[in-house]
Amino acid sequence: YNLVTPANATFCGATTVSNSFAPNGVINTTGDIDFTGTVTCGTGSINATGGTVTYSNAVSNILPGTYNNLTISNGVTATMCAGTTNVTGTLSLEGATLNMNGSTLSAATVTRINTNAINIGTGTFTVNSSLSLTASDPVTFTGSGFLNVSGDLSCGALTGNAGTITLTGAFTPNAFTANTSTVVFNGSGPQTIPAFNYYNLTSNSTGDRTLSGTGTVGIAGTFTPGTNSYTITGSTVDYNGTTSQTAAAFNYHNLTVSGSDVKTLSGAITVDNDLSITGSAELASDVYQITGNGTGIFSLGAGTTLSLGNTGDPTEVLFPLNYTSI
Repeated sequence: YNLVTPANATFCGATTVSNSFAPNGVINTTGDIDFTGTVTCGTGSINATGGTVTYSNAVSNILPGTYNNLTISNGVTATMCAGTTNVTGTLSLEGATLNMNGSTLSAATVTRINTNAINIGTGTFTVNSSLSLTASDPVTFTGSGFLNVSGDLSCGALTGNAGTITLTGAFTPNAFTANTSTVVFNGSGPQTIPAFNYYNLTSNSTGDRTLSGTGTVGIAGTFTPGTNSYTITGSTVDYNGTTSQTAAAFNYHNLTVSGSDVKTLSGAITVDNDLSITGSAELASDVYQITGNGTGIFSLGAGTTLSLGNTGDPTEVLFPLNYTSI
């Protein structure tokens, strides 16, 4: 049978709801609730100011509203109902799959037991602390949703698709597939930008940034370095997109232009070491100066192009300076 609540209802003490449940109003509780039956999304919501609400049905819908603690049990595939959900305590994932589509979820902390999966469609998932999953826990964007983490982000395979990932701490997924996603380093303290292939890479806020001194920071879309102070020693930035790109006005250590199509400078750049054009790419300096440090090598691969100046100002042609060989 189905249990349908009136406009508002209150659960007193610990409660197990084993039948199908379709709330029409606000469910108020200060104790524990275990939804072992199916829950229907609709006009209902929950206001759980105490205790822990657990969803343990194999396929569960998570009511919007306020939770003290929210637990999604082992083996459950849970989908957030549309609306806003705020977990003031702990969101516990116990071998669960969490699906978000058009919903907003925030949690003070997130804990995990066993292997979990988080799928973000068009919703927003905000964690007001670090989100520390394991190398077996994938996070997948299935649309253009948002993941906001006030701290470190560690997980298994992270698939960006068209989503936006914003964090204030360390970015250490076990593997990262960018697709057309945007990663935003937003810390007011220091952050290291690790060597992954990004699509859009953005830095905001005021903290110092360090580009990885090993590997390559690949950018297939747009690099927006912000006004942060950077440590670039040993690093390589590679504009590797297959469509036209704008190369940021920036002080690079090693700069590579690869992939295909035209990469156009947005301002003067300095390159402390080597500048390389590879693949079938074209580097267009426009009217801006490229300046080396006197020890680096500027190399153009077969089939690549260096374009100087533009038709709007044909007199402003600036050849790259301070390279030992070209």
